[in-house]
Amino acid sequence: MDGSRKSSLSRPFIKLDSYRWIIEVIFATYCGINFFQFLQFTIMANITEKYYNVSSTMADCTGLVFMFGFILLFIPVGHIIENTNLRTVAIISTGLTAFGTILKLFAASPTGFYLVLTAQTLCGVGQVFMISIFSKVACVWFGSDEVSTACGIGIMGSQTGLALGALTPSLLVPNSNDMDEITKGLKKLFLLDNLLSIPIFIIVLVFFRSKPESPPSHSQTQFYSGKNYEKIQYLDAFRGFLKNSDYLLIVICFGVPFGIYNSIGIIVNEMYLHYFPEDGKNVGVLTLMAIISGGVFGTIIFGYILDKTHKFKSVSFLVLTMNFATWVMVIICFHCRFVLATFFVVPLNGFFCESLMVIGFEYAIETTYPTPEAFGASFLNASIYIFAIINVFLMEFIFKNQGFFVAMMIIALFYALSACTILFVSPNLRRRNANLSETNYENIEEKIPLINE
Repeated sequence: MDGSRKSSLSRPFIKLDSYRWIIEVIFATYCGINFFQFLQFTIMANITEKYYNVSSTMADCTGLVFMFGFILLFIPVGHIIENTNLRTVAIISTGLTAFGTILKLFAASPTGFYLVLTAQTLCGVGQVFMISIFSKVACVWFGSDEVSTACGIGIMGSQTGLALGALTPSLLVPNSNDMDEITKGLKKLFLLDNLLSIPIFIIVLVFFRSKPESPPSHSQTQFYSGKNYEKIQYLDAFRGFLKNSDYLLIVICFGVPFGIYNSIGIIVNEMYLHYFPEDGKNVGVLTLMAIISGGVFGTIIFGYILDKTHKFKSVSFLVLTMNFATWVMVIICFHCRFVLATFFVVPLNGFFCESLMVIGFEYAIETTYPTPEAFGASFLNASIYIFAIINVFLMEFIFKNQGFFVAMMIIALFYALSACTILFVSPNLRRRNANLSETNYENIEEKIPLINE
């Protein structure tokens, strides 16, 4: 009896720590500051090419290094994440971002392109540590009915930074033939980068914590007890993923369309100027509107819907179908040169396509539980970037040989196939079942109470 009571008292209580919201705000903010760097040079590719005297492919590389960095490093970074803690990961990622932005201060000259590329690479490596833990931060700190919303908030932060990073260069860096004017603009941009990245690095050092004292959900109690968690390695996880048909379908359904969407962020300047050569100033504004509509509003809305309904398959089919439909509207507006209409259809398409990120990450975690969150999210994101890189070079080839309209129609075909493929995913939600199942209490003499501070 005493032994049973002692065992009961030693068990972790399920408890929602109010500090979770501070963690989420810090996490979303530092993700946003890193993503602010992503499109800085590709969104003004014409200026980048002129100022640094480089080709369009080299200008594209300032964004592609983020994708290549993730593909090459997500496995060792995932190993670091699972063998350290969230605080260490946050310090590494914000430190790399700050170091990268400091290097940019010395790159505001026509001979500084390779320094820019180095700085972008450092920021890209820092981003690997961020993207891999969107779902992990949510699961470690938030309750079972909050994780999708929390994941959405983290993604919202990253996408807000991405959107502002698409708009700010066009506001600070003039499209001028005077190199001195461009130099002044770049110095302002790089100074802003540092005014954002260095303070958030200090904030992470002072305020960021690894985890709450008690697990926030029943599914997390297993990890606090140490069972089946530390033993799972990437190779074992990868073998499991190859046998998990639901996860593989999710990788295809979300990896292809969101990978295409990521690639469009790199080639959008070229594509938009082809149809609207006199309206280049609109590119940054449209990109901002598209990212904000989906990356901010869409992720929160659909994250909340998933938390309340857990209808992952239905929501996925709806969003993927609407992504296809709104892309067709984009094609029509571009082909017919309806410049004003683009200010409606581009953000509308962004609303659905940007929302795929939170849905895909959370769906992946549901189908791979109890595998550590960073594993499933990392493999999904690696597939997104692989598809994005392939699409950048494929679209560049088609642009030159078949034209922009053909390229956009091929994208529409991929979007349609993704929407149809999601119907083959089974309704089995492993993480949800773990939170609902009575088996969570098999080794517990009395139910664990929920305490909300």
